[in-house]
Amino acid sequence: MARNGTPENKLTPAQRRAISALLSERDNASAAKAAGVGTRTLYRWLADAQFKQALQDALNELDAQVSRRLAVAGQYSVAVLIDALTDKRVRVRAADLLLTHRRSTRELDDFEERLAALEGRKDDQNAK
Repeated sequence: MARNGTPENKLTPAQRRAISALLSERDNASAAKAAGVGTRTLYRWLADAQFKQALQDALNELDAQVSRRLAVAGQYSVAVLIDALTDKRVRVRAADLLLTHRRSTRELDDFEERLAALEGRKDDQNAK
């Protein structure tokens, strides 16, 4: 989750357990119970900047892991859809799925480019 010099290194073992529980439990009360701390304690930690940063770091790492797994699964999914194009019973649906997802990917790529350009302009304005 964290490396030397990051906020998590300054957390107590109970706080690290709480972060782990927050990532896996359905709500804060369940997370507090799983971590072995009171709900009020957990809410107090959630208001602490260092704890919040460690939680955000953990969430970012979890998102990265999910993205990597989805990328691998995506390769297999595309292969299955391409194979389905040869099956007369499902080829129209497979083609539709491929085109829909490709359009979504292009839209996301376009959005990321526009966002990067806006951020660049903002940085240029702040530098002046």
